[in-house]
Amino acid sequence: MSNPIRTIGLILVIGLLAAGCGGDDGYSEQLRTDFMGGCEPAAGTEFCECALAEIEKTFTEEEFLEMGVTFPDTEGDSPAALDSAIAPCLSLRGD
Repeated sequence: MSNPIRTIGLILVIGLLAAGCGGDDGYSEQLRTDFMGGCEPAAGTEFCECALAEIEKTFTEEEFLEMGVTFPDTEGDSPAALDSAIAPCLSLRGD
């Protein structure tokens, strides 16, 4: 069983490298695409869409990308704020 927090962490690294600046309407399309592309195979579309929506409501794109500096943690630790943001989505995981 894959850890969705670790999966999201990997997506953060990709997003940090590939994303442009987000506009007033939320995250950049590139970040959304990278996030979903990395998340869906591990956790399913429903979970990933929910997680992305919750993350977008909680963090600016810049704040979210800044988490990628120390993420993913191979010990399975993730920022508590990120865990809290996606908590409503955990029951939707498809793994």
